[in-house]
Amino acid sequence: MTQLQKTPLDAVFENVEREFTEILEIPVRLSRIDDAALTAWLNTWEPNSDREPPN
Repeated sequence: MTQLQKTPLDAVFENVEREFTEILEIPVRLSRIDDAALTAWLNTWEPNSDREPPN
């Protein structure tokens, strides 16, 4: 899938982002969990918690 192809999930993300941005009055961005997000979690959250993500 290229960056220009949108899926039904992309439409859901856009709708939820718009709703939460309006409610919270701050920008909200949703995205899929990718390698960069997983790496960020491993480097920041995991070392500070004994909790593990669900499988």
